[in-house]
Amino acid sequence: MVTVTAAGSLIALRGGRVIGQAEQAWSTVAEHTDRKLILYADIRAAFGYGGFIHAFKNLILRGDLMYYFTAAHHMHRLDQNIHLYRALPLTEAETAALDTLESTVERYRGMLDVAYDQTRAGTLGTLLDPLVTVDDAAAVAALDDLARVIAGEMAATRISVGRTLTLGQRLFGSLPWLIPLSLIAVVLTGALVLRLNRVVRQAERQSAELADSEQRLMTVIEGSIQGLLIHDGDLRPLFVNRSLARMYGYESAAELLAEPTLEHLIAPGQRDQARQARQSLLNGEVDELSLRLETSKRSGDLVIIDAAVRLVPWNGAWAVQATMIDVTAQELHHQELESSRATMEAHATELAGLADSLELARLEAEAQRQFQHRLLDTLPSPVFYQDPDGRLKLVNQAFEEAFLGDAINQPGELGERRLVDLLSDDLKTVAIKTDCRLIAAGDDRVVSFGGETLFADGQMHHVVVRQALVRDAFGTPCGIIGVISDITGQKRLENELRRMATTDFLTGACNRRRFLEIAGLEIERARRHGRPLSVLTMDIDHFKQINDTHGHATGDLALKAFVAACEETLRGGDALGRMGGEEFAALLPETDAAGALVLGERLRAAVSRIDLRGADRRPVPMTVSIGQATLNPAEPNLDALLAEADRALYRAKQDGRDRVVGALAS
Repeated sequence: MVTVTAAGSLIALRGGRVIGQAEQAWSTVAEHTDRKLILYADIRAAFGYGGFIHAFKNLILRGDLMYYFTAAHHMHRLDQNIHLYRALPLTEAETAALDTLESTVERYRGMLDVAYDQTRAGTLGTLLDPLVTVDDAAAVAALDDLARVIAGEMAATRISVGRTLTLGQRLFGSLPWLIPLSLIAVVLTGALVLRLNRVVRQAERQSAELADSEQRLMTVIEGSIQGLLIHDGDLRPLFVNRSLARMYGYESAAELLAEPTLEHLIAPGQRDQARQARQSLLNGEVDELSLRLETSKRSGDLVIIDAAVRLVPWNGAWAVQATMIDVTAQELHHQELESSRATMEAHATELAGLADSLELARLEAEAQRQFQHRLLDTLPSPVFYQDPDGRLKLVNQAFEEAFLGDAINQPGELGERRLVDLLSDDLKTVAIKTDCRLIAAGDDRVVSFGGETLFADGQMHHVVVRQALVRDAFGTPCGIIGVISDITGQKRLENELRRMATTDFLTGACNRRRFLEIAGLEIERARRHGRPLSVLTMDIDHFKQINDTHGHATGDLALKAFVAACEETLRGGDALGRMGGEEFAALLPETDAAGALVLGERLRAAVSRIDLRGADRRPVPMTVSIGQATLNPAEPNLDALLAEADRALYRAKQDGRDRVVGALAS
């Protein structure tokens, strides 16, 4: 009896001590795990795009200092939570993850201070591209590492609770056969049963709390802005969160989990790349990979995703875990910036992989800015950028030389200068109307206008201005960019070609084709308005004798002198044309027959006064025979009018030359 009683007492005491130790151990672990879960949720909320990163990037895009103080507040809260997390027992994985998060926070803290200073100074635009494309993949992976460690500790705690319950059941099962042996055994056994019942209830409560903690962890994962995907080596889905499902256009995670394979989520052109990445992970060649996937949602809309891929244990086997961030909006914004700088040939399109540190990002941004300015300065045409009020904000060297001369010596000295104030009055009016249409109506087309304006060299230049509206990151018109082409030489060449095509190359009078064009237009005008019109046909007397006696050089001089005398005598609205050889014609709008005969007599007298000398310096007399005809309203025909004048010219020659003869009355 004593031996049995002692044995029962020993079992009860040792069982109580074992249960107490187990209870204290898993209770402490559960308390630490629960505390870690709370801190993890707060860290993820402060770190994510709803926290300081979101506020920081709004500061960059909007230039509002309110976002600076919001970001600083979130960073302070994040520092406190990481400090509290480090006070708990940590694994090596947790220590490494916290180090990564602190490094990321410090990197952002430095960029936040730079953004604050530049916002105050009004120069924030110089850091716009590199700062909004900072790569946070390492920090996202660190958050995933913390989540896995916490989930593992929850699982370990559940196992400890189960073992405690099992021990309690075994002890409780061994007690009944000892109870009848002794009153002492009964008392000790009763105490043990009461303690065991309390331990069991506490274990059940801790198990419920663990389940609740797991539920909270799942809530954090489901509510995360990042998508989480776990699949096997054949792309069969094992787990997806709600964010990932919505990222691809599914209504729920369950709908995506029901898919037999996820291969349709990868663009056909990237499937080989994704397959090689999975194989590298499964073969142990790499521990983690970063991928950018461009594919389509179920709706067909484009989605661009950055994914961090690694292997994780899943139900006794290895599975592939991908943490994904939808960067479609950021990528489209970057493309919009690229399109607004289409004239800058070497603008960097991707800085995310290059911005490993703040110093590198700053150097890259400064180098890019210098390159753009140098690129603009190499363009031969004036280039300008003006704000919505028309004030010049940026010009290249060609613009300064053309419009400003020595007015500025350093960049940034444009002051309140406006492009319209540098243009001529006529061109200024057109420029103001064009600017108002672009800004007020939000017209995104490239528009152009042109005319003559004064350059800094004091000369009038013919220019064509091509300009387009520039929008900011939110689509609001923020200015106008334009290129000014100096086409003075082209216009001069066009005018010269036009003159050569319409004038006689020797005398400068209209050639036959141009004269007939003008005559046709004037006859139509005279017919339409009932106005008189006359024509004179003229032939230099004995021109062949001048050529034969004095040479063709003197003959050319005679033709030039004849045209010069006619142009001095004719009125401003009259037209003189060389019809061939020594034959000429003069068109006289608003002139009746009597007026034409008077003007013809003046021409005859002017020609007779020409002082022409040959190569031997002897005088060369010149006379002209002139025939006159006036437009018949009943027959307003150019051919008939010229034929009538030619008949009058023939009679003038028959009558002895050097005279004016009018057409016979019909």
